[in-house]
Amino acid sequence: MPAVATDDRLRSLVEAVRDEVIRLDGHIRNLLNATRVTAGGLTPRLEWSDPRDIVNAAIKARARRLAAHHLEIGFDDDLPLLKVDSGLIEEACGQLLENAAKYSPSGSTISVQTRYDRGHVVMSIIDQGVGVTPDEQRHLGRKSFRSPRHQASVPGSGLGFWIASTFIRAHDGTVEIASRGQGLG
Repeated sequence: MPAVATDDRLRSLVEAVRDEVIRLDGHIRNLLNATRVTAGGLTPRLEWSDPRDIVNAAIKARARRLAAHHLEIGFDDDLPLLKVDSGLIEEACGQLLENAAKYSPSGSTISVQTRYDRGHVVMSIIDQGVGVTPDEQRHLGRKSFRSPRHQASVPGSGLGFWIASTFIRAHDGTVEIASRGQGLG
């Protein structure tokens, strides 16, 4: 395609279309994998992985969606290797990062802190977003749950958090939400 090679506008458009195709393909694969995990048809392929590599790969894969935010990334020095399916855990981390970006104002800070605490690796994603109400907390993790207060203003399918929690639970992990309340991150 010689015209694409010489026309910056066309090249940019083709790159944007390519990125969206890759993103859509990823969403379809994640939905299929999460459905297989919940049906018992997909067992995580466990391998020793460095949590730093997992978090950094999730951030890199979502660089475009995170670009409007300031990222603060921190790792404890004593993080052990994890025996996990790094692809599933990376995707879970990425889904949570996307939600943080989606529900936080442009220019705000998203902090990703990974630490070792009492025999567990804990990853915290802290944002300055719209917050979560107690009622929303009760429903988070259900397939296709979308808060009524965001349905008209924030695009999404309600599958991201469900996918993330499904992949984490497949590794006997947990996902917890803490919010100071609506509008308080």
